[in-house]
Amino acid sequence: GTMINNPNAQTAIDDCNAELSRITGIINGVGSTSPLSGYLTKYSLIRICGTLEVCYKTIIADYYENLAPQLGRYIGYHLRDASMNPTYDNICQAIKRFDDVRQQNFKSAVGALTNTESLKESFSVLNRERNNVAHGINSTLSFNDMKSRFSEAIKIIEVLDSVMV
Repeated sequence: GTMINNPNAQTAIDDCNAELSRITGIINGVGSTSPLSGYLTKYSLIRICGTLEVCYKTIIADYYENLAPQLGRYIGYHLRDASMNPTYDNICQAIKRFDDVRQQNFKSAVGALTNTESLKESFSVLNRERNNVAHGINSTLSFNDMKSRFSEAIKIIEVLDSVMV
């Protein structure tokens, strides 16, 4: 499983995965064509995107807050509580606000992963589908696709966690 140094981010991922496991059990029980499965799939998309957002913001915010506790309120306002979807570009932007070099380190480390483009794309796909659901458009993503996209996105969160130390 995932190993992330930031305990708050790790907990958020563990909680989301535990919930996805329970939902998998329900969907298997009622069948994938049941309306309930459709609703649970939509819920899961929102839950996953929320988890990814909490993770990247927490990892960056905690790091700089530990460095400079007096910046806590500023960081809370401009990062923790700011409305920013979990996309690869937004993560880069968030780091860049603090440190160009660290942003480069993050980009290089992500670039060094196998199937980088697919990993970055997982964020875009999850966000796009989440926005569709929010606007009443049905998602074309199956529950299992969504779970594997989540696992891919977490690989980038792990890289972020490894450079924010």
